[in-house]
This record gives sequence, structure tokens and C-alpha cells, in this order.
Amino acid sequence: MFGLVAGLLAATFLATVKPGSGWLLLVSSLVTVTAAAILQSVSDRRYLNDLSHRYEQLRREQETLADSYQKQLDQERLLLDITLSVRQSLNLNKVMETAVTEVRSLLRVNRVLVYQFQPDWRGEVVAESVSDPEYSVLGIKIEDYCFENDWDKQYREGYIHQIHQVATAPLNPCYRQLLQSLKVQSNLVLPIRYEQKLWGLLAAHHCTLPRTWLNSEVILLKQVAEQLSIAISQAQLLKTLEVTNQKLQDQVRIDGLTQIPNRRRFDEYFHDVWLWGCRDHSPLALLLIDVDYFKNYNDFYGHLAGDSVLRKIGLLLSATVLRATDLVARYGGEEFVVILPSTTLEGAKAVAQRLQSDLNQLKIPHEHSPVADWITVSIGVAVMVPDPTVPSVMLIDQADEALYDAKAAGRNCIMYAKSSFTDKPYQP
Repeated sequence: MFGLVAGLLAATFLATVKPGSGWLLLVSSLVTVTAAAILQSVSDRRYLNDLSHRYEQLRREQETLADSYQKQLDQERLLLDITLSVRQSLNLNKVMETAVTEVRSLLRVNRVLVYQFQPDWRGEVVAESVSDPEYSVLGIKIEDYCFENDWDKQYREGYIHQIHQVATAPLNPCYRQLLQSLKVQSNLVLPIRYEQKLWGLLAAHHCTLPRTWLNSEVILLKQVAEQLSIAISQAQLLKTLEVTNQKLQDQVRIDGLTQIPNRRRFDEYFHDVWLWGCRDHSPLALLLIDVDYFKNYNDFYGHLAGDSVLRKIGLLLSATVLRATDLVARYGGEEFVVILPSTTLEGAKAVAQRLQSDLNQLKIPHEHSPVADWITVSIGVAVMVPDPTVPSVMLIDQADEALYDAKAAGRNCIMYAKSSFTDKPYQP
């Protein structure tokens, strides 16, 4: 504006100045300078506008780079958290829950789940994280009849299935129907493999709107699926070790000859039921059983025949004592022991008499027994209400004394500890 006014004034002045005057030269110079200033002002304004535009462009690029860098950091942190979870925990369910929760939070989708296959290609959702309870499918069993033929081989080879919009994607009708029944609008599915087999699937579902899956998101889920495969491998190894360890534990608690619990198992269980009795104030019965004149049997029939007798008696005792809380064990040599928790003297009597009667019915020949022509046993019975102020071995000692009394009474009989309210022998 200033340049325009100056130009008008100069033109007016030139119109009144006589030719050849010195003022003409002065005004001409003024006009030239003013025009140059105007041109420079326009150039400066364009330069400033360019600088402002470039600054705004750089700012947007910086924000984009910052967002990209932050997403990368978030993905790396997520993967690190899942990796640490796999390394620190052998609990597969906990690892899967951590994975689906972290992935859904980062991707901002409605559902992330782990789906485990059964041999017949049915399966179950075993872990999930959802943005709203209405999207929950945890525990749902799914039958996808077209899966085995359409997808099994591809997934085993590492196929990654991306669907940006279920409604318009070229899908098998049965698969589209399945996704729509789960309210899925966009689907990203990756295989979880174990020992070259397809164990299950890791899936991200968006249910509110279609969305496009970014390459970085696909890479992230692939890495998570690999970590889950490691977790499954570790869990299976742990399960195998636990089964093997349990078998070993069972073996050290089982008598090798009779295949019934041994003395070690008796000691452990007796300690436990004594504590139960102290807590519940319930009676605990103990039967000590000795095979009569077993040395004579071994000397005459041989040790192999003697071993056979012990096995038969072990089987007989196990079949006669029926409750899950009762225990029959080999106590040592030709002695057996029976623990009867929550059992009164009358109940212990009934069990002892039944054991002796069943054995007599077998009539295993024993020509060198002074009391019968077949194998017989002597039984000592003791019953106590466990007391924390009394050593548990007292019950064993009482049963042992009763067994000694049964032998002294002629064998092939049952005797009861004096503290168990009777010492009258029972003979079949």
C-alpha cells in the first residue's frame, strides 16, 4: 500500500514539473527505488509463506515418525512381555491370557483369541480378550466342516489369512457364515504349530467396522504365535515330566512283589490320617496281619510258591477293603497292614473277620501248618481317636501287641488291643 501511494504522488509531481528540471531526475529515482521495494516485499512474503508451509510439513512428518516409532516401541515391549512370560512361567493358560490381552490392547481391536483344535477338527476357544462382553466367545466349541479340506494344509505351512471386509471378501459360504455368526467384520488369523502339526489358531477380530491390517501388525502376530508355540512345547514337556515323575513316585511307593502299597506309602498315609483324626476327632482303626507259619511254607514249597501266596493275599486284601480312604499295604516280610480311617471298633471287627473268612475260603494248601491244612493269618486290631498330645506310633504299638496276643492264642485268630475295649479272641 505504501508503494502504491508513493507512486501516485510521484506521478502527480511529474505532471507539474517542467521538462529539464532536476526534480524530474529525483522523482524518477524515487519511483525506481519504490518499485524495487515493492518487488522485494512480494518476494519476502512468498519466501515466508514457503518457510511456513515447509515447517508445517516437517512438523507433520515428525509427528508421523514419532507415532511410527512409538508403535514400534509398543510392539517390541509387547513381544518382550510375552517372551518373558513364556520364559518365566510354565503355565500355558497364563501365557495365553497375557498374549491375547496385550495384543488386543495394542491393536485396538474388539477380540483376540486362541483357538485349539481337537483331532476331529472341532475346537474350542481357550483364551480371549474382548473390548466388550458381548463379543466374548470363550469356551465356545466350534465346528467348521470346511476347515479340514480348505485350510489345514495351508495353515500347517505357515499361511496367514487376512480379511479386511468379511461381507465382500471371496470366501467359502460356510466360512463366511461362521465369521458372521461371531460378528466378525475383519479377520486376521495365524497358525499356532507344535511339532509340525497345527495345534490351533491365533486370531484378531474387529467386529464394529471393517479395517485394513497393517504389515507391522501381521509381523507382530506372527511373532506372538511363534512364542505361543514355544509355550505349548514347554507345557507339553512339563506335562510329560510330571507324568513320568508321578510314575516314579508311584513305583517307589508300590511293593514290587505284591503290587500293593509298600511300607513307605503306609508311613506317609498313616501320618496324614492321624492328623485328620486329630482335627475331626474321628476314630482310626489299624489291622496288622501276619501269615501263619510262613517260614514253614517257604521251606517246604519253595520261595516262588511263597511269593505267589503273598501276591494272592495282597490281591485278596485289596479286594476286601473297599473304601477309597482305606489303605492296604505290605508291612514287611509276610506281614500286611490295613488303615481304616473314621472306623469304630465294630467296623474294624467286621473288616478283620471278613478278611480272615475270605482267605480261609481260598484254602491255599499248607501241609506244614500246625493250625490248619491251608494258609491262615493272625490279625491284631487297634482303634484310637487320634490326639495331638499322643504319638501316633502308639496305635501301631497297640496293634502289634494285639497281633502278638493272637499268635500267643494259637494263631488263625483275631485279637484286639486292650485299649480298644475288648481282648476276647475271635476265631472263624
